[in-house]
Amino acid sequence: MEQKKGGCCGGAPLNEESASQQKKSGCCGGAPRLVFACSGASDVGAVADQAARRVSRMKLASMGCLAAVANKLDFAMDLIRVAERIIVIDGCPENCAKLTMENAGILSFNHILLSELGMEKGHTKVEQKHVGCVYERAESILNG
Repeated sequence: MEQKKGGCCGGAPLNEESASQQKKSGCCGGAPRLVFACSGASDVGAVADQAARRVSRMKLASMGCLAAVANKLDFAMDLIRVAERIIVIDGCPENCAKLTMENAGILSFNHILLSELGMEKGHTKVEQKHVGCVYERAESILNG
């Protein structure tokens, strides 16, 4: 069986070309599933970013560009409008990723906040057990 390239089926990060391809192809049996993450400079930002990348690598959703959302770029906003499900992962209670989505007018998404999973900014090692915990939460949302 041939795997599709780009978007959630290909596990590649979204860009204008893959967004267009995904939209046309109905990748993942229809609407795309997207994951956006805080990729902040803190330890929990790194955990959030790595967890989102793992979700993408495992082909559960495409990792979207939060900066594209902040700038309301057409390719990102078009995909968001047709998304089946969106997950937003924030490292700390500042909720930068959540606020970016809301400021762009995106209000329908599932939010994962690492502090609610027991991870504290400045006191969380960037290691697979933490990344795995966040990944498992995202997986349960996407499969639930």
